[in-house]
Amino acid sequence: MKKEIIKFEDGLQVGMRSWGNMNHTTLLFLHGLGSSSASFTELANLLSQKYRIIALDLPGHGSSTAEQAEESFSVASVARWAKEAMEQLDIKDLHVIGHSIGGNIALAFAEIFSVQSVVLLDGGYIRSSSIPGSLITEEVRFAKEHCDNYAFASWTQFEAKMAKEGLTERLIEMAKPSMKVKRDAIKLILTSEHAGYYVKQHFNEPSIDTLSEVDVPVLLLRSTLPKAFNSHRDSETARLKQYLALSVEEVKDTSHDIYWENPKMVSKKISQWISSKK
Repeated sequence: MKKEIIKFEDGLQVGMRSWGNMNHTTLLFLHGLGSSSASFTELANLLSQKYRIIALDLPGHGSSTAEQAEESFSVASVARWAKEAMEQLDIKDLHVIGHSIGGNIALAFAEIFSVQSVVLLDGGYIRSSSIPGSLITEEVRFAKEHCDNYAFASWTQFEAKMAKEGLTERLIEMAKPSMKVKRDAIKLILTSEHAGYYVKQHFNEPSIDTLSEVDVPVLLLRSTLPKAFNSHRDSETARLKQYLALSVEEVKDTSHDIYWENPKMVSKKISQWISSKK
C-alpha cells in the first residue's frame, strides 16, 4: 500500500491510498460519511493482485482538506473534486465503487468521467428522505452531535470500545485513520459542521438528476440485515431500475458495512462483475 497527497491549484489536498500494479485496470473507491480510504484496506488487498486500487479520502476526511461552503459537499461538487484528482493522476478510464454516500458520489462521477461501470456497496440507492419519519433537521442534528460526542480519552479506550462493539483487530486498525487527537481527546477527523453539510446535501440522493445521466452499467451489492428493512430496500431498488442499467446482488447476512463483514464475498462479486465487462 502506498499513501500519497494530491495537491490542487486552489490549495486543497486529497489523501489517497493505492494498491497493485498501475498497469492494471483501475478501481476507484469512495468511502462513506465519517470514514476514510483506509477502510478499504482489506478489500483492496484481496483485489490488488488483478487490479490497480485507488481509494480517496473524501473532502474533510482522513488527509483531505475541504472548502467551507455547504454547496461544496453536494454530490456534483464532490464528483468534480474526484474528477480533478483522477486527471492529476492521468487516469482516463476506470470502474468506480462507492460505499454509503460514496455511492451517491460514484453515480455523479460516472456522469462526468470516462467510467466503465459503477459498483454500489450498499449505497447510492436508499434516500434518507424516503425513510419513514426521517426529517432533514433531525438527521443534520444527529450527525453533528455524533461528531461532537464521539470522543475517547486515549487510543486504548478507543480500541476497547471498538472491540466491545464487535470489531476485530484488523477492523479497528482500518477505523483508526478516520480519527485523530483533538484537544487531548481522540475524535473523528470529520467536523460536525462538515458532517451536517454532507447530510443536508445528500438527504435526497440519489436524486432523479443524479440518476438520469448515468449511462454505464451499475451493480448494486445489497445488505440483508436488518430483515425488517428489506421491503424498503426493495422499493428503493425498484426506483433505481427505472433509471439505470442495474444488476442487483445480495450479500447474505450482512448489514450496511458489507465489505467489512464479508470482504471475500464482496471482492469475489466485484471481480466477477468487472471481468464480465471486458
